[in-house]
Amino acid sequence: EAAAAAEAAKVSLQDYFEREELAQLNAIPTAEGCIGLLLANRSKTLWGQPVLVLGYGRIGQAVARRLAALGARVTVAARKPGQQAMALADGCRAIPLGQLATCAAGQDTVVNTIPAPVLTYQVLAALGGGALVVDLASLPGGTDFDAARQLGVQALHALSLPAKCAPQTAGEFVARAVLAMLEERGEL
Repeated sequence: EAAAAAEAAKVSLQDYFEREELAQLNAIPTAEGCIGLLLANRSKTLWGQPVLVLGYGRIGQAVARRLAALGARVTVAARKPGQQAMALADGCRAIPLGQLATCAAGQDTVVNTIPAPVLTYQVLAALGGGALVVDLASLPGGTDFDAARQLGVQALHALSLPAKCAPQTAGEFVARAVLAMLEERGEL
């Protein structure tokens, strides 16, 4: 609707959220917010504990690297071999996404960044009751939230973490992107 209205008004419309630098920077407060949720919803430290991270894009990398730095034993489930190799290079264990159901057994903490149905009933059942899932993926997420409730898995859909946990920093990142766009257009 916004694009149609802008076109009708002969106004240039650009989405600053499509900027790569903003996406990269937003991964920082997203990862920090995720860690805050993990700490607030767990009764154990992250140090020494297994954490399964699904996906190894910008957000998955930011989360996994920070969790590993805190001493968590991070396993990354990723679709692409290059992402798996990068996870290994970052000091994480890596598995193909197709092995998720097998790997889920014995895990009690999962962070999902994949915006597709990956945490299905079968995978959640393998986690078992008492597990914690923090789903960072955009709507509709990658978790079957109804199945999680049925199975006693605590599943949080944590959207818009930059604005929620670090609004000042998130605003600075947006301002930086907007200023770069204006500069590129010669309007600054």
